[in-house]
Amino acid sequence: MCSSRLIRVIALAAASLLGVPLAAAQDASPPAAQGLIILFERPIRVGDTVTVGDVNGTISRIRIRATTIVDWDRKELVIPNKEFVTGTIVNWSLSDPILRVVVPVGIAYGSDTALAEKLLLQAARDNPIVLDEPRPTAVFSDFGDSALEFSLRMFIPNIDNLFKVRHEIHTAIDRAFRQAGIEIAFPQRDIHVRSITGDIRAIRDQPSAFSSEADG
Repeated sequence: MCSSRLIRVIALAAASLLGVPLAAAQDASPPAAQGLIILFERPIRVGDTVTVGDVNGTISRIRIRATTIVDWDRKELVIPNKEFVTGTIVNWSLSDPILRVVVPVGIAYGSDTALAEKLLLQAARDNPIVLDEPRPTAVFSDFGDSALEFSLRMFIPNIDNLFKVRHEIHTAIDRAFRQAGIEIAFPQRDIHVRSITGDIRAIRDQPSAFSSEADG
């Protein structure tokens, strides 16, 4: 009851500031009041890139009862404003659009780690989208099961460039490592075989079913 009253008070206050007729604001249902809260507090704006639950996209329209998001597949998704008022959202461009990108890379044991660090940093510095400040860093993060694990960390101006930068950085790293003779590691397992010599001999001594049929 208290929360409903509070929403109505906020709706009336927002309506007065936005020039909405008082009668319309008084008749506002909770969804409409939530729309007024969004318009008043502006946690999201048209053009912002957001994540709501498992939905990622750009805000294209804000209405009293629902907000429209255009996702990466260019589909328009209509989200009730309740999700923006009571749920958790990530606004990638609200006050600071700069985004950190982390690219993990594993190299084979025995590789030149100092050279690997140098090549990773060079790949980031040569990319025109990656920002000079904050500066890119390459960290030798762990001794993995099958690899020496590095993390290349860099910043880009906004999330719009994320997929392009990842593609270009991956391509640059692969090319540089190939030229330098540094192997990008992949999962490996050693198999130790014991005491199966007798079984192999027994199988070898058995007549083949195919040869028996041929002889018949």
